[in-house]
Amino acid sequence: MGLVVERVGMGGLVPPWVWHQHTERYRFAAPLAAGRRVLDAACGTGHGTAVLAAAGAATTTGVDLSPQAVETARDAHAAAGIVFRTGDVSALPFPDQAFDLYVSFETVEHLTDPARFAAEARRVLAAGGVFVCSTPNRSVTNPGTGIDDRPYNPFHVREFTARELTALLRESFPTVEMLGQTPFSGAYVRGLGRAARWSPRLAVRMHQAVKLARAPCDRRRNHVPRPCAVGTEPEILVAVCRVPPDDQR
Repeated sequence: MGLVVERVGMGGLVPPWVWHQHTERYRFAAPLAAGRRVLDAACGTGHGTAVLAAAGAATTTGVDLSPQAVETARDAHAAAGIVFRTGDVSALPFPDQAFDLYVSFETVEHLTDPARFAAEARRVLAAGGVFVCSTPNRSVTNPGTGIDDRPYNPFHVREFTARELTALLRESFPTVEMLGQTPFSGAYVRGLGRAARWSPRLAVRMHQAVKLARAPCDRRRNHVPRPCAVGTEPEILVAVCRVPPDDQR
């Protein structure tokens, strides 16, 4: 059996729901890119960066901490108007107000200083700019644990609930809209919580087993970012943050 990897596009096995979530996030962000200076940070191998560029971005910049990922992105998606470079989301190598749209998916859970990540996003966005980010919802992916508990996923430093992520982002952005991907019923999530009282690891494994069982009939429409229905919890949180058009920084 091949290696299951955290970074989409870097080889190994990618579960179908992970691929659907990845592609649908970029489909969601694409209409926001037209005519804008776009930054895709933690861009990985550049698949999503190319989607944003094709949506009519004025310029598109992909940034990743991994030189290997950046080199792969350059080889796969070289085109006029697209630039790939290495960089750290906690200290972006760009001047203030350099972009109009900043996208960074599945990033904040990897960081030791998430507040710095949000502050940097605000810094590089111009007035009227939009920041779109995503992260796993701990209520579903790590039930029964707190924000300071190490997640089951060994690549993650911490995971957030919707309330915690909203509070973090509002430290830097006055307007935060919370959406979600891959919803599960409240009853299902409460059941995971009860299992987690016995063993958080058991609850995580139960959730993974359910997703695996559903995989043969899974469709990408199940993973479109949308407002969360009452009584449901999304597996992935998607936040849309806006800089005021009259921002005077």
